[in-house]
Amino acid sequence: MLMCASLGLFGLTLLQRGVDSAARRPSSASSSELRQLGALLEPLRAYVAPAQRMAALERARPRLEALLSAMSIVLSQPAHPLFPDVATAAADLRIEDLEPALRSSLVIARGESLAIAWTSVDRLQPIGESEIVALLEAPDHGLTIAGLRIASTRDPLPDSLVGAILGCVRSGDPRIRMLAISCVPGELDPSHTDMVLDLCDENPADAGIAALLGRVPPSERGLECLLSRVQGADADTMTRLQPAIRRYAGLEPIRKALWEIATDLDDIDRAARAMHCLEIAGEREPASAVPSSWPLRLQYGLARIRVANRELAGIDALLTVAAVDDTAATRDPETVRDARIALAALARLAPHATLEELRAWRNTIVAVPDEPLPTPSR
Repeated sequence: MLMCASLGLFGLTLLQRGVDSAARRPSSASSSELRQLGALLEPLRAYVAPAQRMAALERARPRLEALLSAMSIVLSQPAHPLFPDVATAAADLRIEDLEPALRSSLVIARGESLAIAWTSVDRLQPIGESEIVALLEAPDHGLTIAGLRIASTRDPLPDSLVGAILGCVRSGDPRIRMLAISCVPGELDPSHTDMVLDLCDENPADAGIAALLGRVPPSERGLECLLSRVQGADADTMTRLQPAIRRYAGLEPIRKALWEIATDLDDIDRAARAMHCLEIAGEREPASAVPSSWPLRLQYGLARIRVANRELAGIDALLTVAAVDDTAATRDPETVRDARIALAALARLAPHATLEELRAWRNTIVAVPDEPLPTPSR
């Protein structure tokens, strides 16, 4: 639990505020007011869409503001069944008159109620970086999640929080680990490189953590770490590694490993993902010829790389794939459709453009248009 001992002076300040606000708080609220409050807030739990819930809250605002005494009493009792509803509503509607009562609840709340109280207080009046760090380092997983959610609202994220967030990546709770990874900035200060590499070494099978390599400057140790994961990656892992692959793609060992995977016909899904990784990494030396034995999906992937390099031969290769009879023995209608959609995007034609229209367009161009290719469907 995050108590005054772990927050130091801030905790003592909260305690004093709690005492002061308690002196100002109404001593009681009638059972009738509490019933009215419940009748207003409990139906809101049924709303799934945030916009709908907020609209309902706004409609209820006048009646809620008439029940501030009852709301304050509920906030003084974190175990009350309406506490989560009242705390969240106070933050949603930015009812600043309830901030003292919310802050007081930080001293006495426990478990889920304490996590809700912290996030609600922060939404009314952002808490300091030291308090966020204390939440991130709390042994209570609910508080850690609250700290991560609060940290995710900081833009830009202060560097003083990054170390604590990376520490959360070590959590055995997958919710915390995934949320922490999502909070890590796209570009990390070089001072965090060693910690990222340590995390990768500690979690050799976690592609999500390995992807963090794409957020720190490349290093020899990072190259070894990424290379070992690329060589053993399946199709899904290859996709998750894309951020790191893009960062290291200029290094020959990574390019060589990706090409070896991309030309391995024993696992077409894996080969196609590797080909796409080469494309997004900006591969500049595509193969000059495509073996006729290659599956359509790999022919399509290589054609995309050549288009990205502004080679008209890449468009011709896309047309070749797009012209394959859907009923042929290859039976890869998804790739045929992807090729036609890619050509239509380059030509600025409708996605359902006919093959004749695409060929007619090809005859009118002398250079590859500067248009982005749509993401492959697989």
